[in-house]
Amino acid sequence: MPADILNIFKTIFGLITKYRDPELVTLIIDLQTKVQELTSLNIILREQLTLKESIRYRAPFFYRNDEKDPLCPTCWQGEQKPFYLVTAMDQDQLIGWRCPKCAFYHENCTEITA
Repeated sequence: MPADILNIFKTIFGLITKYRDPELVTLIIDLQTKVQELTSLNIILREQLTLKESIRYRAPFFYRNDEKDPLCPTCWQGEQKPFYLVTAMDQDQLIGWRCPKCAFYHENCTEITA
């Protein structure tokens, strides 16, 4: 929780305990819990937004920032989860890409350009 909000709660809690109103103390504790939950949710949403802004589409895959390893289009478009594809090789020859999470498979992709 940001320091300024925490300081406000400390001040309010100090005033409440001075007057010893149990119902008010309970309400303030509930309010503090809700503020902590909202602060946590805010952090999660900011992280999700940062992730989403870092993903770019370059046919036929999605990439994170300027990385050269592709992300699974099925996982990204469906669940917004950035799972990396792994190469499918046949006698040291790249024959495609597959996702270890959802089993997506893209064949006939011999070269990925970053």
